[in-house]
Amino acid sequence: MSDANLNGISPLARNALALLLCAGAATAALAGSAALPSFESLDRNTDQRLSRSEASYNRMFADIFASSDADGDGFVSRTEYAGTVEKLSATANLAKR
Repeated sequence: MSDANLNGISPLARNALALLLCAGAATAALAGSAALPSFESLDRNTDQRLSRSEASYNRMFADIFASSDADGDGFVSRTEYAGTVEKLSATANLAKR
């Protein structure tokens, strides 16, 4: 879903969508799909931030790119990426219980 498609959605609905995407990604990870790759492997131009174009090389990350971009600048920083990985890990751990 593009950012243009999200403009008419309330912040509450946008957050709910982000949670659903993260939950779906965690479920896929539990089902045996590959985990998110390292930040370095996604950062193809080594500018220390991930663009939507770079995210497109990993379907799982591409699906959760918008929810990973916490500050809404159109890029995912190393800190934002680490937060996404941590959230997915926590979700996966809860699902295992």
